[in-house]
Amino acid sequence: MSNYTENIKNKAKVAKQYEESNNLSQRISLHEKYSTNPYGLSNWLFDQYSFSDGDNILELGCGTGGQWKGRIPENAKLVLTDFSEGMIKEVKGKYKEHSNIIARKADIQNISFEDSHFDIAIANFMLYHVPDLERALAEVVRVLKPGGKFYTATCGNNHLIEVNRWFNEYNPEYDIFNSSKLSFTLQNGVEQLKRYFTDVQMKEYADALEINDVDDLVNYILTFNDMVNIGKNELSDIREHLITKQNKDGIIHLSKQIGIFIAKKTSIEICKNW
Repeated sequence: MSNYTENIKNKAKVAKQYEESNNLSQRISLHEKYSTNPYGLSNWLFDQYSFSDGDNILELGCGTGGQWKGRIPENAKLVLTDFSEGMIKEVKGKYKEHSNIIARKADIQNISFEDSHFDIAIANFMLYHVPDLERALAEVVRVLKPGGKFYTATCGNNHLIEVNRWFNEYNPEYDIFNSSKLSFTLQNGVEQLKRYFTDVQMKEYADALEINDVDDLVNYILTFNDMVNIGKNELSDIREHLITKQNKDGIIHLSKQIGIFIAKKTSIEICKNW
C-alpha cells in the first residue's frame, strides 16, 4: 500500500500522474459537474488577478492551460510552464496561433529565466508537490520584478476531509486525501510565504461537492492511484462503502476548502535562503 502523503511530493510519482492530461481533466470535470458554487473556481481565480497592459506573466504548473481560453490579458507575454512534457505538448497545440504565448517544460525549483523578468507569477495547486519548497519560493522571488505579485492557490486542511475519514473507516492503513499533512495549505501558507514576500493576503472560495453518482467519485479517486495503489479487488468494497455515505436523496456531500494567496515582492528582498 502506497503512502499518499509521501508520494504527493515524489518526483517520479507526480510525473506519472501528470504525464498526460487524462487524470487532471477527469478531476476538473468532477468539480465542474458537482460543485455547489455556480460561479466557478476558474472565474473566481481570475477575479483575484491584477494584470496590467503589457505584463510579463509566468505560470508554473499550468496543466492543460485551458483556464486561459478567452482570458489572455491584452498585450501580455504569457509563459506557460509545466513539469510534464504531455501537458506542454497539449498547451502548445492549444495556443499555436498566439505569438505572445510560450509553452515550455520547467521545474519551479530551477526557473530558467533571468532575475527580475516577470511582473506576475502564478502557481496554483502545485506547491504541495514540490520537494524543496524553500528553493522554489526563492526562485519565484528571483524572477519577479520589484513590486511583482505571486498568486498561488491551494487547499485547506478540511478539503475533501470526508474522503479521508471514509477511507480510514474502510481500512485504517489508508491515509489518503489528508490535506492537513500537505506541505503547503491555507493554514500554513502565510507563514511560509512571509519568509520571502511582504503583503501576503489570503482569500477563500466558498464551495462544496454534491455528488449523485458514486461511480463518478470512485473514478475520481482512481485518478490518484499511482500514489495510492488501491487493489483491483478492493474497488467493489470501496464503492459499496461510499454508497453508505449517500443521504436520503442519494447525494454524497464533500467539503471543499480552497483559497488563494496574493504575495508581493518588495524592492528589498527578505528571503532567508539566498
